[in-house]
Amino acid sequence: MSATSTLDAEPNSIIAALMELPTTDPDPYPLYERLREIAPSHRSQYGLRFVSRYNDIHQLLRSPDFRIGMFEGDPRYDASPWLQNASDFLAFSNPPKHDRLRALVSRAFTQRFLETHVGPLIDAVVDRNLTRCAASDTFDVVAELAVTVPAEVICELLGIPSEDQAKVVRWMEGIGQIFAPILTDATLAGADHAIVESHQYLDELINKRRRQPREDLLSKLVAVSSDDGRLTTTEVTNFTLQLLSAGSETTMNLIGIGTLVLLQRPDLLTRLRQRRELMTGVVDELLRFEPPVHITTLRTATVDTTLGDHRIEQGEVVTGLVGAGNRDPAIFIDPNVFDTGRESERPPLTFGSGIHYCLGAALVKGVANRLFRGLLIERFPTLHITGEAVYRPGFWVRGLGRLELAQ
Repeated sequence: MSATSTLDAEPNSIIAALMELPTTDPDPYPLYERLREIAPSHRSQYGLRFVSRYNDIHQLLRSPDFRIGMFEGDPRYDASPWLQNASDFLAFSNPPKHDRLRALVSRAFTQRFLETHVGPLIDAVVDRNLTRCAASDTFDVVAELAVTVPAEVICELLGIPSEDQAKVVRWMEGIGQIFAPILTDATLAGADHAIVESHQYLDELINKRRRQPREDLLSKLVAVSSDDGRLTTTEVTNFTLQLLSAGSETTMNLIGIGTLVLLQRPDLLTRLRQRRELMTGVVDELLRFEPPVHITTLRTATVDTTLGDHRIEQGEVVTGLVGAGNRDPAIFIDPNVFDTGRESERPPLTFGSGIHYCLGAALVKGVANRLFRGLLIERFPTLHITGEAVYRPGFWVRGLGRLELAQ
């Protein structure tokens, strides 16, 4: 085997290992570190190019030379309701469609609306769920809090009736599985089923809000207008689905793994109980240290171009390894150290960058901040881990499947 083929083999083995991370004690970060060293821009055996340096990922997220999605090129497109709807999701759309959708959605999803409605709503949902957990000596933080709290907050914010929230969460689980680098037929079939059923339900609910608006986000989305017109029912439905699936997924992973990280640092918890205002820095550092999603949305090069010092050919599909970029030593000092007082001129890549920066970032941070305060600082001062943390398989989302705690 030549030296060149040996070098090619190791990055491919690293990518394969990331795809198959075990569910107990998986650690992708040594793999990321090695990949950054030997192949920071690697075209893998899966046909995707993975970039792992912070600056290259940042450029990928902002460059006009790359287009998100390109779902129409998937041979399953004509038979897949999910693929046909995906290009209308804000996260998967491109200018000029993206610019129109984001401008309209932003008129409803304002800072004033969040401050007026979201703060009290988060407090109520968190307190209700923590009170339920307090009735048990032990509980699984993932099932009892990480899954339920974000879903309840977003459903109530939108105005989805409580009796319908369980089935909405099931649909989101089916749709959420598509955020993987390789979209298998089985995953796509689940997403297709979920999006058909959720569209039927949400379209009807949206039409009710058109006739009888309320003080909820769904009514505000229905009402917004500009010189470019209004959001259609399909556009409102797809934004609602994106908010439900991506928002719940991100916050769920942040809560689960964040609880693990913090309980492993009792000295830090002692300081936080003495100075509760430091919690904001904790959430920011968690988002860097253990990002809830480890890959960017797939981008396709529309022209021959470059990322950093690597040539990218037109038509290549590229994704950024967020977990690798967030621990790039060229950007962050001692990147493998969890430092809540970290000062850096560069933000983590967790919520993206440029025109696709996550619209719900403040919501995710708000839910996590309030839940960590209630769980670890205010309500359960003696909380501790009783069993082995079980992770979700794979690396594209970094989250826990189970974490048993005791009071």
